[in-house]
Amino acid sequence: MAPLVKKILFPLIALFLAIQSFYAVTMLAYYGLDDSPLLAFFVAWVLNMCITGVFALLVFSHPVERLLPEAYYRIQRPALLKKVYNLLKVETFRKFLLLTFWRSREQRKKYFTGTRAGFALLDTQSRKSEFGHLLPFVLLTVASVYIFAEDNIWVPVFIFGWNVIGNLYPILLQRYHRLRLGRIVGRFR
Repeated sequence: MAPLVKKILFPLIALFLAIQSFYAVTMLAYYGLDDSPLLAFFVAWVLNMCITGVFALLVFSHPVERLLPEAYYRIQRPALLKKVYNLLKVETFRKFLLLTFWRSREQRKKYFTGTRAGFALLDTQSRKSEFGHLLPFVLLTVASVYIFAEDNIWVPVFIFGWNVIGNLYPILLQRYHRLRLGRIVGRFR
């Protein structure tokens, strides 16, 4: 896809998804879906995909990860990150991704080429990925609390569950990648 088209089209699609997501959250808070847990499960998944998609499209088209300060991306407490990574079994999530979405070697090379120059690419890509999951995680958490406050049960529970799997785990995985990357790059200095 041509870079100019990507820089214009992706943000427009992101805007459309953001508006639709706002309406969906408003309607879910008002109407709820407590009479149909299966439908609530599906709607929560769709909402997670839409809100995460907003930021994924922005990350693919613009360097929005630079909006966060450099200090955010530095791992301040590596021992705590390792503990949480192990406690939540993020390694199992990583293996699942490698068996499914990241099965293709070509797909993985978009993140790391296997060369020393690939370290900088991996750092940038991990920041993009983390940013693309961080804001959706925050927004979906707020949305689930808002919908829960309107006396709904199933939708916010499922939104939060999908949010943890679809956004929190990728955030932890990317931070762990950068922790490991920092150690490797430190050896080459």
